[in-house]
Amino acid sequence: MLPLNNILIPVDFTHISTHAVRQAKDLARRSGAHLILFHAYHRPLVPVEVEPEVETSLMKKRIRGIDSRFKELETIIPDLKDVSFTCHKSLGKASDSIAKAVEKYNVDLILMGTKGAHGFEELWGSNAAKVVGKVDCPVLVLPEDTDISKIKKIGVACDFNQKRNYDNFKVLPYLAKVYNATVNIIFVSSNSKDQYPKEFKDVIKIHNMLEEVSHSFDYIYHKNVEDGLVNYCKKNKIGLLTVITKSKSFFTKLFDESLTTQMVYHIDVPLLIIK
Repeated sequence: MLPLNNILIPVDFTHISTHAVRQAKDLARRSGAHLILFHAYHRPLVPVEVEPEVETSLMKKRIRGIDSRFKELETIIPDLKDVSFTCHKSLGKASDSIAKAVEKYNVDLILMGTKGAHGFEELWGSNAAKVVGKVDCPVLVLPEDTDISKIKKIGVACDFNQKRNYDNFKVLPYLAKVYNATVNIIFVSSNSKDQYPKEFKDVIKIHNMLEEVSHSFDYIYHKNVEDGLVNYCKKNKIGLLTVITKSKSFFTKLFDESLTTQMVYHIDVPLLIIK
């Protein structure tokens, strides 16, 4: 069974989500995955004195409008028909609806566009952060105008010092194969006396899981862990940064979590979050 059978793309019909659909289409073409274009919507706001029939009519109009936008999207991306895809809509809050859809449709990966936050405050209110906090499957966050089809190097930020679940890790070597990319495992420390990761068994585990793709382990030291990783990614032209996080509260523990949490939104590269 393919690691990527079903890819869900949240769609709000903006240019950002349209770009995400284009990128997902390329991934589906390479992998044979099925795309689930998903839109969450709210009830129309109406005064309390409005008759129920009017509200029902407005709701039906909204649903017709969503269906029309899906059809328009197929026109905007004409070669979307070359891959397997279905369109779905759900009434409710976006992050909650997406989390339910992940379970309902057996989603293996969420690919979602984002404006590209250059600070945690901007990211905090984004749907991307909320979705990551509510799902267990890997999430690929795609800043606007970035192109994952040109990825040549995938970086994996690790500290190796915390227990991690590697069940979802299989998506990483799979993507490396799909894009014919190399994988750089990056250990960053502010302590120059740290010669090797404390949990060497995790290094062996990752090495074994990546045995079919070209990969390397890099240990770098910088007084500021965040700056060290940013500099590494820029210098080594990392096209996709992967973060392995152990908990759903990844974003809510910004200052308690390890190196990657404070820097991943300071560089404009796609981010793959694996739990």
